[in-house]
Amino acid sequence: MYSPRWSPDGHLVAGLSTVSAHLVLYDIRTRKQTELFNGPSGYPCWSRDREWLYFIGAGGWRRVRMRDLKVELVDTLKNFTLADWGWFAIAPNNSLITARNIGTDEIYALEWEAR
Repeated sequence: MYSPRWSPDGHLVAGLSTVSAHLVLYDIRTRKQTELFNGPSGYPCWSRDREWLYFIGAGGWRRVRMRDLKVELVDTLKNFTLADWGWFAIAPNNSLITARNIGTDEIYALEWEAR
């Protein structure tokens, strides 16, 4: 597993399988690993209450509901170009925060004087 992320309660570790980059979950107590998403995935990120595990996969942001391991699409990335490799984070209200690549048309210079 790589890109591991501890759950807020410390009982689970989410990450990506080393061979296929599928999203997997490891339960510390049972020592059992479960595949959550059968496809290339990235950037697993827990909600603060551990109810959801968000990730990027199959052309969109997705999340897994922990009580039944159901995967659902949060939003597609259609007509949206992510900056870098698609990094995102979860805000305290569970909204997604990311950086968007909008090209070079909006690059600004700022003169700043430190005092």
